[in-house]
Amino acid sequence: MNLFTKVGNNKILIRLKSIRISGFEWVIFAITLILFYINAFHETYPDEFDNLLGGWYILHGVLPFSGFFSHHGPVAYFVSAFVQIFSGHSFVRFRVVYGIFLSLFIFLWYLYLKSRFGVIATKFYLYFSLLIGIAATYFWAHMLIADSLSGYLMGAIFVFFLLKYIYKEKINFRDIWIISIFNALTVLNTLTDIYLCAFIYFFLLLAYFQDYRNNLNLKKIVNLFIILAIPYVVFMIYLLLTGSLSDYIYQSIIFNEKYYIYNYPNLHNGHINPIRFAIVMAYNFYSNFYTLLVQVKNFNFPFPLNITLAVVDLSLLVYVFFRRNYSLFVFIIIFMIYSNARSNPLNSGETDYQSSVYIFMSLISLVYVLSALYNELHLQIALGKKIILSGLLSLCLIYSFFSIAMLTDRFLGKAYGKYMGTAPRIYDTYDPAVNINNAVSGPNDYIWMGPLDFQDYYYATGKLASKYHILIPGMGKSQRIQNSFISEISAHKPKVIFFQRGYFILGSDPTKYGSYFMNFLNSNYITLSQYQQGNIRYTSTIQNSKYSLDIDMFINKDDVNSVITTLLNDNFIKPMYATH
Repeated sequence: MNLFTKVGNNKILIRLKSIRISGFEWVIFAITLILFYINAFHETYPDEFDNLLGGWYILHGVLPFSGFFSHHGPVAYFVSAFVQIFSGHSFVRFRVVYGIFLSLFIFLWYLYLKSRFGVIATKFYLYFSLLIGIAATYFWAHMLIADSLSGYLMGAIFVFFLLKYIYKEKINFRDIWIISIFNALTVLNTLTDIYLCAFIYFFLLLAYFQDYRNNLNLKKIVNLFIILAIPYVVFMIYLLLTGSLSDYIYQSIIFNEKYYIYNYPNLHNGHINPIRFAIVMAYNFYSNFYTLLVQVKNFNFPFPLNITLAVVDLSLLVYVFFRRNYSLFVFIIIFMIYSNARSNPLNSGETDYQSSVYIFMSLISLVYVLSALYNELHLQIALGKKIILSGLLSLCLIYSFFSIAMLTDRFLGKAYGKYMGTAPRIYDTYDPAVNINNAVSGPNDYIWMGPLDFQDYYYATGKLASKYHILIPGMGKSQRIQNSFISEISAHKPKVIFFQRGYFILGSDPTKYGSYFMNFLNSNYITLSQYQQGNIRYTSTIQNSKYSLDIDMFINKDDVNSVITTLLNDNFIKPMYATH
């Protein structure tokens, strides 16, 4: 058998079958589009501008890791680049186009599920698309953030396995191709989810071997593993061809392990025991999940969401257990645990995008389990089972009602405030320091803005003076990064460097963890507050910058006279007499 022939009675096709789309399905899709359009104008966040900037750089030939530093995975950058092909250089248009992209992804996945399991089995997923549209701004699923993107990918995988096990459909190579791609994209998107993705590979293999245990041969098994390996082989070829392999390994793996991971107890010498880490995550999840279940009796309706997610997840587990679907039972438990790799189901709140995978899974469970329990109770089942399932359905209905009401209230409040002009919305805006940069620097000049200023980079004119375009605390512990950073920026000295000294990251002072950079600045640059011509000194005329421009704008000593002249001519600074 090759990759594209028959498996049992299923023919493997690389495209979807011709599917009829009903008027009701088109209506749901249209409403979902409208919801994501409304969501597009809500809030900004630095991590999203990191992805926006990275995508823009890719379109201009500057690639992740070799061209700019990132301890994140590359997938969000390439998604951003794809979206910006259609949106152009605009954050606002980007959000609108990305909302369309997300709506299409959900709808197309629904159509694929419908082609595999039928319209009745998958109708609940249409309602999920509406729910995620309403809930998106609550946990920032409308933003292009790595965790949120993983939520869409892992949510798609979760609902597939849920339906596959419930309806006992045999998995085919088309499914394997898709799940393999989604899973690999998640691994390469954020290594935080590597435990969950490893278990998904296990269940994918288990499902295949169970489905075809009487029809296996070496060629089929080899084909299976080839499909699973192809995404990583393609990525490895990309890294080798672009010369990014060494940088990727150091930035995305070693740097994270040694200098960034913060939820691993008693971390010594930057080394992590992966088995111990898995146990830590499992213990933390159980402790928090148990505490949530204890709170069910309190009926905390002002903030019911976290308890609701726990109740629907538990109800799904009980429902699956009563159906004696033990493989799915274990799959759900593992998914619940390792979707919380760096989040907490007990304390998760609004804007907690790090909980995205868990929230996606739980919202899918919510819309599925309500109909599943209702249908189960209309069957002839034992009295004890009926009492338990009735109680669970009642709890799910009560808590789901108040949670959906809360999410709807938050959604409407944000939308109404923006429509009435009483709440902020996103714009293509940037700090006035960008105007100074663009006045001083041309497209072929080098620039640097930091310690963490993706948004202003996006609108600034010039080329990166170093691939280390940010300065975060872990860099202060890496001699390799320090040496490379100083070497590159010394070779490409910008005329002006903007360095916000008071911008603390994770509670750390950039002038201290970045002392090596401060030494470079003090040796080669001068600030406005230090510069003097005779008895004349200068001060910034700009009052609304996040930078304290008199002390945060560093001017190259070799270019200071021409820069001062430009700033004076453009009214960015004004003279004042020095006092003695």
